[in-house]
Amino acid sequence: MGNGVLSADWLLQRQNNPVVVHMQALHLLLLQQAADLGIAQGLA
Repeated sequence: MGNGVLSADWLLQRQNNPVVVHMQALHLLLLQQAADLGIAQGLA
């Protein structure tokens, strides 16, 4: 550590980091929107 490179382990250990939480929430939101679009297209 100390080389400035963010590893997956470093991120996993800091799940409470607001930036990490925000990115996870944004990713989930995009997945939900994609699912909604898929359902809408299926009903169209």
